[in-house]
Amino acid sequence: MRQGLVVAVGQHTTTALVLNENEERLLADIEQFFLALAPPQSPWLHNDLHLRRDIPADEPRNAHAHLIALMLGNQLSLPVLLQLRLEA
Repeated sequence: MRQGLVVAVGQHTTTALVLNENEERLLADIEQFFLALAPPQSPWLHNDLHLRRDIPADEPRNAHAHLIALMLGNQLSLPVLLQLRLEA
């Protein structure tokens, strides 16, 4: 295959897919940015586990993860183009 499209889809509602630089300080900035927008310690209603029905005993308090994933999205499409070099 010389060209095509890679489509990645997260299968969980707290999964987010993005493409960015893999640079340590940038990744820390991104984490800090999203945790400031949706702090885990905020009183999110989704985290009131005692008020929800039929949840497993090990259910995490993860409302912030759902909110961050909403901002980022859970799918990514990347074009793939391979250039072939012809040697004379």
